Amino acid sequence: MGAYNIRSLRGKISDVDTLLHLSGLHLLCITESWTHSEIDTKELNIDGYSIMRWDRSFESNKTRGGGIVIYTSSKYKFVEMSDWHLCTPDMACLWLKLELKATRPTYICGVYRPPSGDLDNFTYVMEQKMLDIYKEGIADIILLGDFNVDWLGRDEKTKKYKNFVKNSILSQLISVPTRVTLHSRTCLDHFLTNRPELYVTSGSINPGLSDHQLVFSTRKKAKPCKEVTFVQARSYIRFNDRNFQRDIDDIDWSPVLTEPCVETATNCFLTTLNTVVDRHAPMKMMKMRNHAPGWLNTDYLAHTEERAYKSKMFDNNPTAENLEAKLESIERTANLRRNLQNTFFRDALYNCQGDSKQKW
Repeated sequence: MGAYNIRSLRGKISDVDTLLHLSGLHLLCITESWTHSEIDTKELNIDGYSIMRWDRSFESNKTRGGGIVIYTSSKYKFVEMSDWHLCTPDMACLWLKLELKATRPTYICGVYRPPSGDLDNFTYVMEQKMLDIYKEGIADIILLGDFNVDWLGRDEKTKKYKNFVKNSILSQLISVPTRVTLHSRTCLDHFLTNRPELYVTSGSINPGLSDHQLVFSTRKKAKPCKEVTFVQARSYIRFNDRNFQRDIDDIDWSPVLTEPCVETATNCFLTTLNTVVDRHAPMKMMKMRNHAPGWLNTDYLAHTEERAYKSKMFDNNPTAENLEAKLESIERTANLRRNLQNTFFRDALYNCQGDSKQKW
């Protein structure tokens, strides 16, 4: 994610397009976009990105400058929080929420605070918004943009701003100058978050499109899901010895016995038998992760399924018969595991004789 004070987006849209696709940023907050109602959003669109904009309104007492545009990658689901947007003489805020599966919500605010804005009013409004978010529950918060407060400074203005950051349980990830002139080196563009441990790299780069630098922070990548291999095996979850034996006894084997052709008789026998077997132990796709131990096979997976089923049967109906079935299934599974492990490691040790490194 990044933030960039660009000082007029409309004339630099091609450069921003190139910047986004070369950098691979998933979110870019443009401050001082200088956008207004007469600029059509179509002029600002970039392939592969959604756009959210908040133009400077007449409430800010200025008709030129300001404005925020946020580009978000189409790979992710961002929801615009339009009721939270704000544009006053002291600040402009564009809020959105990032929704990811199985994670807490992430609230992101693009911020532009003009140099003439009242810092006390800004910190008060933002502190109230932080409290509102924290009251709703656990959430990640990101504030990024041009705050026009020198983080590297030591004046009262900077101290007051740093107190706001601390009181809001936020951390500033940018610690280098973001606006360099002949006479000053100031850090005006910030990246604030309440989860600094999630970010591995932060800093600034100078694309050369304005007198500010682009600030960015790279979030840790989620651990990739381990690859899963699906194998086909019989499921013995609902297998019952007595019912299976009864159905086998009821089979009419006369077509097999009277068939003169051996090959046809064999096929008839297998078809008839498999019809009963499939009914009691159907074929099923089972997951086997690629990091599975070498001794693990589909037969063991089927036994573990049966063990789980027998255990569940006893939990639902704790009778002596179900307990016996459960214990027998546990013992069969344990014995099979020991045999598979013994065979696997015995063969592995035999195959690496003379190679101690491979053996260990």
